[in-house]
Formats: sequence, C-alpha cells, structure tokens
Amino acid sequence: MEFVTELMHVPRLLSAGAVMAVLTRPVLWPEALAAGRRMAPPGWWRSAPRSPLPPANYLRFRQQTNNGGDGTGPLQGHDLVAFLKWCRSNRSSLG
Repeated sequence: MEFVTELMHVPRLLSAGAVMAVLTRPVLWPEALAAGRRMAPPGWWRSAPRSPLPPANYLRFRQQTNNGGDGTGPLQGHDLVAFLKWCRSNRSSLG
C-alpha cells in the first residue's frame, strides 16, 4: 500500500511538461537515468514496496528548496532541464 501512496505523489510533482521537456532532448536521457539512479533509495529492491522512486517527502523537500512554498507544485520542464544540464556539466564531481 505504501507503494501506491508514493505513486500518487509522483504525478503531482512531475508534470507532463517536465517529462516532455526531457523526452525531446535525447542528449539529457543519460543524465535523467543517472539522476533517477542516484535518487533511488539504497536497496529499494530488497523490501516492499519494490519501487526505485525516492520517498515523497524527499521529492517535496527538493521542490521546496527549488521553488519555495509548500513543495506540492509540479516540477516544471525548464527546471528539470536546467537540473539535468547542471548534472551533465558536473558529471565528474557527482560520481
């Protein structure tokens, strides 16, 4: 049930525009996958729910630090693209 609860938060935090912004930029796909891997909880496959999604409270915190407010608004495409470009430019220091 916890997995379902976590999934319910993802659509509100990740807008269709954010997804499309990445899908239309294939050069950012490797960075998006790497960022997803870095945010996945360690050992996520070992216990239920078997989900690589970061906890909803972590996503909410990231939204608060990025946009202010209560962190419940969806991630905008330009913000996600800027983050992934930053990741790409700092790849060597991120490991």
